[in-house]
Amino acid sequence: MNLTEITRIYMIETIFPLWTENLYIICNNIHIPLSYKYDVSIMIIDILDIIEKVKSKTVGDIKIRWSSDTFNCEWSIQWSNEELKVSSESENVVGNVDKVLTD
Repeated sequence: MNLTEITRIYMIETIFPLWTENLYIICNNIHIPLSYKYDVSIMIIDILDIIEKVKSKTVGDIKIRWSSDTFNCEWSIQWSNEELKVSSESENVVGNVDKVLTD
């Protein structure tokens, strides 16, 4: 991790105090809350990397391991032209929805 990445994490953790707003991922009509302070601040580097790779190549794939305490998943992302497919394997997601998400 370089200084720019550490700075982004620190900025997000500082901006959002504990127990404030959440970001929600909606998957199969299941709303999964992610804490800006802890989950998103760690995930932001991977999120920016995904966006950059999808924007720079018309075809590609990437595998990401989210290892947050409340969102422990592995995402396999494939894209070509205007189609984006995300496959997920969940191990520990807030709300005990792992099995529903994986199914």
